[in-house]
Amino acid sequence: MLTRRIYRLPVFVLLLALIIAAGPIAAFGEDTASGPVVWSKHSPAVRPPIDSPGISGYVGTPTGASARAAALRAENASQRAPRSVFPPDERIRVSPAVSAIAFLESINQAETQVFECTGTFIAPDVLLTAAHCLYTEDLGGWASNIWVTPGMDGYDNFYPFGYDLAYNYWVPAAWYESFDELWDFGLIVMPNGNLGYATGWLEIGMLTTQSLLDPNFKPTIIGYPGDKAHGTQWAGQKQAFVDVTNYVLYYDIDTYSGQSGSAVLRADDAVIVGIHAHGGSQLNDANRIDQSLLDALLDGCADMDCEFAYFIEEPIVEPEPTATVPDGAAFDAVWATTDALVAGGGAGYSWFWGPTVNLDTWESYAESPNGARQVRYYDKSRMEITNPDGDSSSIWYVTNGLLTVELVTGRMQTGNSRWEQRPPAQVKVAGDPTNNPGTPTYATFANLATTDGSSNRVSNRTGQPVTQFLAGNGQVASTEDGGVTLAHYRAETGHNIASVFWSWANSANSGLRPDQGVDWLYVLGFPITEPFWIDATIGGTQQRVLVQLFERRALTYNPANPPQFRVEFGNIGLHYQLWRYSESQPRTR
Repeated sequence: MLTRRIYRLPVFVLLLALIIAAGPIAAFGEDTASGPVVWSKHSPAVRPPIDSPGISGYVGTPTGASARAAALRAENASQRAPRSVFPPDERIRVSPAVSAIAFLESINQAETQVFECTGTFIAPDVLLTAAHCLYTEDLGGWASNIWVTPGMDGYDNFYPFGYDLAYNYWVPAAWYESFDELWDFGLIVMPNGNLGYATGWLEIGMLTTQSLLDPNFKPTIIGYPGDKAHGTQWAGQKQAFVDVTNYVLYYDIDTYSGQSGSAVLRADDAVIVGIHAHGGSQLNDANRIDQSLLDALLDGCADMDCEFAYFIEEPIVEPEPTATVPDGAAFDAVWATTDALVAGGGAGYSWFWGPTVNLDTWESYAESPNGARQVRYYDKSRMEITNPDGDSSSIWYVTNGLLTVELVTGRMQTGNSRWEQRPPAQVKVAGDPTNNPGTPTYATFANLATTDGSSNRVSNRTGQPVTQFLAGNGQVASTEDGGVTLAHYRAETGHNIASVFWSWANSANSGLRPDQGVDWLYVLGFPITEPFWIDATIGGTQQRVLVQLFERRALTYNPANPPQFRVEFGNIGLHYQLWRYSESQPRTR
């Protein structure tokens, strides 16, 4: 493996310290969104595996320089001029340019267009860039040629280190076969190392999530934006990433078309942590350097007989927690408040938590000591202690999280303002876990739920009958109301609560203990959907039941049950545990 080598590093680091960490998100190429960012767009839980067994990627070979391509490239440069950027534009001109960052000019197969990108030397003869700079429909397949000009510094210093044509390029199979954006990265191999030895190169770093979430990380992007003078290098920086998921880095650094393929750098040492490839109206993002991306790059270099500089940061090993007895006792006390009576057979209501503990463990949470909090799973919910140093006499010392919100959105919370994006849960909200066709999943409610305070709100319809039926495919129809009306409206989330649920929440026989703080808000949270009738298979028999999602739990009403058990909690603790830990949830790109 190559060792790191970069020239002009003191000047480079000084520049980064001067970059202003503020500003809007500039439009980015052809992948500009017109609405709010969709977090799931580039951030599913997994990078799908390559479909072609034994094929890690494909190698493209230039067709060779032609007079026509050279003329086209010269014409493109002469016609370039700065375009307007709406203020404030706080990007910083980098001059002299960073030598290891190169201006790329990709020629399409017909030799009629030039597509500009940015690449970064990661070895004397290897550059890292975006796959769509090498192979895409706009190019007509592979680029016919790619000119590589490191450290280009505008009209006055076009070729400070010279330039050369690429020798080979490589993209992952998943990009070549389906243009999967999670695989939008690639490699360029030069005919020799002359340019790289003159410019130096940067090192790829596979950093831990904890390091990437450092509030002083200062992610930095340097490249060749198309709205600036031709061949001029510009830099943008922010104090920290907006969000970090398993495979995607989100940031509000200004970028523009032409910066595709730019390395996302850590300011302190210029380590490459991602490859910028996508932009939106509110956030831009990069494919994160994780194990699957690094493995793919290594496979690509193996195909082309090259090597590059990289390192893998060792994860911080959290100390084993020792204060398990007090925390366990706190969980036991909350369970006993409602469920001890159920376990003894003297309750006229169903389980609040469940008869047994399904799992005691520690889960990542940024604000908890050592970045982890103790949790306990029951069938009906999850208990958690986020702050073990808090007031243990308060009912809120032990909480049950917003599990429903996480299951519907797929955003698994790992801190007060941190989330890991996964696919919404394809888990049935009620009934038997298998052989239960036609029953909606939590994901089915995505377009019906209010999880952000504003989307999918409805008006106050108190007194109206509950007649909405939700099918497993998400279709909403009308059905008989079953004698159920809408009884109470909550403006916090904009939803009506069904009469059977509101009556239960205010009944002395519900099992709630408001005198001890265990009221409906502590247990359920606010409603995030309207009540819907659904068909669910229970014990092998299909039945029509009413379901309503709240922030923390799901409530069901089954008129076929004995009166004291018609309102029950769904098994959301079991459902969430399945979603979070099941082996059926792929964990690799």
